[in-house]
Amino acid sequence: MPFTKRMFVQNAHHLLFIFMVSAGIIVLSGCAGRQVSPEIQAYDMRVMSQPTTFTVPTEKAEEAWSRAQQFIATLSNFRIQTSTEYVIQTYMMESSWPKYGYSVTRTISGNNTNFVVKGYCTNMFSGDFAQYNAHALSHYMVTGELIEQRINR
Repeated sequence: MPFTKRMFVQNAHHLLFIFMVSAGIIVLSGCAGRQVSPEIQAYDMRVMSQPTTFTVPTEKAEEAWSRAQQFIATLSNFRIQTSTEYVIQTYMMESSWPKYGYSVTRTISGNNTNFVVKGYCTNMFSGDFAQYNAHALSHYMVTGELIEQRINR
């Protein structure tokens, strides 16, 4: 191999190595910048411990239902498609960007009301974020506690 071609190949390998190291540093520094406070971490733990299928006493059901409507109306990427006494559901349209929608159903069983909350995402790679949103909605319905900045939109 001629000298100039050999030098070009060596330089190309050197530049590729520098690029890879730089990209790694940028990625790692981006992750390090996402640290959250202990209060936010505790909130996230409470959110994720709240089941998306739950039961409340019937006397608290209207308050929980009202919270669900308010949450979905203000924090969903999509408008409400269906809103009855027993179902709240958003439209779900195709999008290349992650956008989040919801479905909440309720059934009355004696002195209790059962709720089922589901979160949806238009991007198949963002399912965990949609699941977090569903837990956050459930948590908000039960407790009234919400940190809007934590909701994926």
